[in-house]
Amino acid sequence: MKTVLITGGTDGIGKQTAFNIAKENNHVILVGRNKKKCEEVTQQIKKESKNSKVNYIVKDLSLISDNKSLASTVINKYPSLNILINNVGALFLKKAYTKEGFEKTFALNHLGPFCLTNELLKLLKTNQHSRIINVSSAAHFNVISNSKTNDNYKRSIIESLFFTTYLDKADYQSNKTKYKGGHQYSRTKLMNILFTYRLANQLKGTDITVNCLHPGFVASKFGHNNKGFFKSFLKFGQSVKAISMKEGALSSTFLALSNEVKNVSGKYFDEDTKEIPSSSISNDKSLQNDLWQKSENYIKSVAP
Repeated sequence: MKTVLITGGTDGIGKQTAFNIAKENNHVILVGRNKKKCEEVTQQIKKESKNSKVNYIVKDLSLISDNKSLASTVINKYPSLNILINNVGALFLKKAYTKEGFEKTFALNHLGPFCLTNELLKLLKTNQHSRIINVSSAAHFNVISNSKTNDNYKRSIIESLFFTTYLDKADYQSNKTKYKGGHQYSRTKLMNILFTYRLANQLKGTDITVNCLHPGFVASKFGHNNKGFFKSFLKFGQSVKAISMKEGALSSTFLALSNEVKNVSGKYFDEDTKEIPSSSISNDKSLQNDLWQKSENYIKSVAP
């Protein structure tokens, strides 16, 4: 039996992944920010998976202090942690800042998982074999360099026209440029991969593997926190082209439980559980190191 922590585990592919893992008789710990929803989903998964070993912890993972508090709770309450799935993420069309002063997309999608993972490394290292799984997105291919990309990923006309963007090392929080939610979301999904590769390299020689994935364009409530045309357009796209929740949870479940990837680390997987190349910019080691160093400084500035 494995102990598995899943952030954003009360909805969408996080919830489906939690169910898949609980169904295999593992101990699952969900993390969400709404207590009522956490309670309802926990009871639902217990009933449908016929597994009573499902718990929850309520935290707002856009806050660094809550990520640190979550890690402390897990370390103090559970003797081991075998699998960490950083699934939480969101797209915010309007620019907003957390009460700790960080741009919200950056805080929730990158800085939170970066903080939580590093805080839990000591506990993960106590196992013979542990896994860290970061849910990224093919949206990271929207971030290009030198005005074009040689990557083989086939971007749609909509992606090319409206979502092509760049990553400025001096402006990870998009403070100096006009804010566009789709652009910042794509940047943070690239950050998930940069973080994955940098951490995998750091953990070489240990029993911890780190991988990331694209879940696919899933028919979930992702993006529905926004209003207006974008929400309507997204819902229409999901009704026409999106894959099911079960399909969207395939890769996260595969990376968590499959023996095929027991010794695989520092890789990117698509929605079909296949290992594929990520964008060329995601393999930029100087960018990986720069993001890591600045992220470390950010989280050090926030008290637990």
